[in-house]
Amino acid sequence: MKRITLTVVAVLLAVPGAALAKAGLEFDTPPQDAKVGQKQHFTIVVMSEPRDPNRRPHPVAGVHPLVTFRSQSSGRVIRVRAERTDIGGLAYASVAFPDRGPWSSALHAGRIGVPASQSEPFYVGTPVRVFPPPARHPAPAPGGGGFPWVWVLSIAAVLAALAVLAARAGMLPARLRTLFGGGA
Repeated sequence: MKRITLTVVAVLLAVPGAALAKAGLEFDTPPQDAKVGQKQHFTIVVMSEPRDPNRRPHPVAGVHPLVTFRSQSSGRVIRVRAERTDIGGLAYASVAFPDRGPWSSALHAGRIGVPASQSEPFYVGTPVRVFPPPARHPAPAPGGGGFPWVWVLSIAAVLAALAVLAARAGMLPARLRTLFGGGA
């Protein structure tokens, strides 16, 4: 029983330590702009976040990050071991993708890791489509140019309401009163 408890406590203490680290990679040029088979250079950043919220994250130096790329279409796997991280937590590497993908990446650097489920899939050699902007309707010329239908219909509605009121008050001739509901 004590052995199980110690194992559970050890696992629970190890999980927050892994969550306090940040790592990622960034390509020098977007992969969708490269050709399939062309060498792509990328930078890896490895940071360790402190437990104290008042302290700043610090770079992890001296580890050799391993990046695993997996093609979701062909199933190919490419593993790239980067050079040792410098004092800024940066490491550099390059890779050539054999197909368009989509590709996912997983990163491991010492005790720090970013699983493929936390990375966004990307394509190689498929430039982003730029769609033309929607057609714009020409703006009306300043100073008018069209018939003022809104004004005409508004004035007509006001005149019709006044005619109904006048007919009900008996101020219209008998022929017009029957027309507007004023009675004979």
